[in-house]
Amino acid sequence: MKPDNLCKAGCIVSIIGAAIAMITFVGLTLLFILTAVSGTTTPTSSQNSNDLGVGAAAGTAVAIVSVIAAIFLLALAALQIPTLVLCAKILKGTASSKTAAGVVSIIFSGLIGGILILCGNYGETNEPISMDSPDITNE
Repeated sequence: MKPDNLCKAGCIVSIIGAAIAMITFVGLTLLFILTAVSGTTTPTSSQNSNDLGVGAAAGTAVAIVSVIAAIFLLALAALQIPTLVLCAKILKGTASSKTAAGVVSIIFSGLIGGILILCGNYGETNEPISMDSPDITNE
């Protein structure tokens, strides 16, 4: 099966959108992990080690919230993988249908790519037969 140009454009837009989303989510995950690590650091020798009351509790709360946010962002990044796989299958011509890729693209990586995939044609190419071809006989 072969996708037409509209379906190919939708796949490319969806792949780019999913890749940008994955990079953003993983980058924010690293930022939240760094925030969690910095929120749970112990005081240095120049700080008073007896003064750990409110600051330590706030640091622990920030660390917990940061870890929860990091897990959520990693889950969002993982949701982009089906979009990448399905759109790559359409571009290779090995997918059985374009509907799954279009719907998954709409849900996870944006409206534009998914709509272009669903509006495009994906299937067998039916080329018109010329009357001048040697296979056709006029009897």
